[in-house]
Amino acid sequence: MRRASGVANSLQGLPSDATLAIAHNDSWLFEDNVDATHPANLRYVIASTTQRIVSARLSIHLAPFRTYNSLSISATGAGSSHHHTTSVTTGNASNTHSLRHDGGAGTWTLDDGSSLVVQTTAFDNSGNEATHTHSVSGSSVLGVTEGATATGVTVAFDGVDATAALGGPFTTDQIELNVAPYLISTQGAWHVIAMQPSGLGRIEAHLRLGVYVSAGSIA
Repeated sequence: MRRASGVANSLQGLPSDATLAIAHNDSWLFEDNVDATHPANLRYVIASTTQRIVSARLSIHLAPFRTYNSLSISATGAGSSHHHTTSVTTGNASNTHSLRHDGGAGTWTLDDGSSLVVQTTAFDNSGNEATHTHSVSGSSVLGVTEGATATGVTVAFDGVDATAALGGPFTTDQIELNVAPYLISTQGAWHVIAMQPSGLGRIEAHLRLGVYVSAGSIA
C-alpha cells in the first residue's frame, strides 16, 4: 500500500520531500492606474523553498481609472499687457525710430506717438518682451473621480509577450488564465507580469501559484 501511494504521488508531481501531499497556494495581488505607456506590473518571487510549480493562474479585472481629487480651473482675465519693440532705419543710418505694435493689422506706433502703416519690411526682434502672465482661478476637491476603463490589454512575462497565446488582447475580465507555460520560475529574482492597456484605465490582478515546498523549509 505504501509503495502504491508513493507511485501515485510521483505521477502527480509530488516531490519526495514535500511538506504536504497537496500543493500550497501562493497568491500575488496587484492593482493600479494604467495607460498606454504605463502598464500594470505585477511583480512576484519564486521562493527558494519551492520544489515544483504545478499550476499558475492569472485573473485580470478591468476597472475604471480612479483618482482621489478633481481640479477645476478657468481663466479670469487676459493677463498683463505687453508689447514688442524693435527698430527700423529709414533714409540713413542715423534716422532710427523705436516701434511698438499695438495690435492693428500692419499698424505700428513710433516713439514720438505718430503711426506708421507698414506694408512689407524686415525688423530686428531684439526688443521682444517674452515675460507676461495670464490670470487663472481654480480649486481642488477631495473625492473619488472615475474615468475610462482599460481595454486592449496585452500580457508579457519578463518582457516576453504571450498575449496571442493566451487569447488576447483582452477587453473583458479574465478569470484564472492558465499562465504556467509562460511563467518565469527562476528562483532568487524578481519577475514581472506586465499588463499593458491601449489607453487609460485601472487593472486589478491576482496571480495564484500552486507549489510544492521542501519539508522542514517553510520559514
